[in-house]
Amino acid sequence: PPINLVSADYQATVARTDPFRRYREATAQWRHLDLASAMLMVDKEIILHDIFLPKVDRATMASGVEARVPLLDLDLVEYVAGLPIAMKVRHGEKKWLLRHIMRSQLPSDVVDGAKKGFGVPFGQWIAHGLRDPAISAINQFQQRTGFLNQPLVDRMFAEHIAGRRDHGFMLWKLFNLALWQNAYAVDFQKTAP
Repeated sequence: PPINLVSADYQATVARTDPFRRYREATAQWRHLDLASAMLMVDKEIILHDIFLPKVDRATMASGVEARVPLLDLDLVEYVAGLPIAMKVRHGEKKWLLRHIMRSQLPSDVVDGAKKGFGVPFGQWIAHGLRDPAISAINQFQQRTGFLNQPLVDRMFAEHIAGRRDHGFMLWKLFNLALWQNAYAVDFQKTAP
């Protein structure tokens, strides 16, 4: 578990936090809806609003590209949010209404094709081009704070670079934490003895 990546000096402090607080708050806000509708609203509030849209926005702005998200037109979102769940998910098929409407407009391999997303190659970045900057940033962070379980982090890097295990996603997270902490020198509170 990720808590094992934290040194013993900080584990109790980290354990007192609730990483799912935002999900609990959003779930409580939508508890009057059926389960599937509530899950869609929580995803809209957290996954879409806090994660996916900001990433697309940053990536496109950094590249000088203008992105549009036509299915997030406010009137359309409000209309679809008010539809019964049976029009959104039917017999386990997600986006049922959208697929039903688009069958006359698009080829079936598009309508029924597998979802294709933009996979971020964290593993390759950490194993190759960003290996040295990641190790350097994490070492600097560790020397200043003692926050990490260094033997475990070292083992993860070794396994990842050797291709024995893919720790790319977690090492990417540690790299970003280290960059943030190195830039802003945030004071992490050690567990009281």
